[in-house]
Amino acid sequence: METEKSYIDIHSHILPEMDDGPPSLEAAVALAQAFVEKGFHTVIATPHCTEGSPSVEAIMAAVEALNRALAGQKIPLRVLPGAEHTLEPRLMERLAQGALLTLNRGRYLLIELPLLQPLPPYTRDMLFALRARGYFPLLAHPERVKAFQDDLALLAAMIRSGAFAQLTLGSLTGAMGPEAHRTAAAMLKGNLVHFLA
Repeated sequence: METEKSYIDIHSHILPEMDDGPPSLEAAVALAQAFVEKGFHTVIATPHCTEGSPSVEAIMAAVEALNRALAGQKIPLRVLPGAEHTLEPRLMERLAQGALLTLNRGRYLLIELPLLQPLPPYTRDMLFALRARGYFPLLAHPERVKAFQDDLALLAAMIRSGAFAQLTLGSLTGAMGPEAHRTAAAMLKGNLVHFLA
C-alpha cells in the first residue's frame, strides 16, 4: 500500500509585499495553492531580515494575515513564522533581545552569508556562539556562496563545528547557474546537505 507524501518547505518567500515575496495577498494565495498541489502541507515564511528589518511583529502579522486568507479560501496550507537573517555583527545582540525569528520559534536560525563577497571574519566565531547558546545555525543555500564554491572544505569545517546546510532545489537542476549546480552536486556527494528547500 502506497502512502501519500507530504512536504514542509523550511525556506520560502511567500509573504506578500515583503522583499522577495509575491506582490499581493492574492498572488500569495495563488502561490500557496501551488504549494498544496505539489504536496506541501506546511511552509515556513522566511523573508530576508537585515539589521532587524522587517521586525518580528511585522513578520508575525503578515503570517497571521496570510493564514486567515488561506483559511477563508479553504486552502490546506499552514504558514509558520521565520526569517532569513543576514550574518551581521549585531546578530547575537538582536537574538538576545528577541528581535530575531528562528524557524517556527524553534532552535534553528536560518542564516544567509554573502553570496559574492568574502565571508565576514567573524563568521565561524558567530556560528560557534550560536551553537554554544543552544541554537542550530542553518546556512541558507551555501552552494550559491562563492567562498564555498571556491573551497568546499570551508563549508565542511563549519558543518563539523555544528552548522547545518540547506540546499536550494533549483541548484540541483541548474536553475541557479553552473557554479551553484556543480557545488550542489559536490555537497550531496560529500554528505554536506541537511535540508532541501
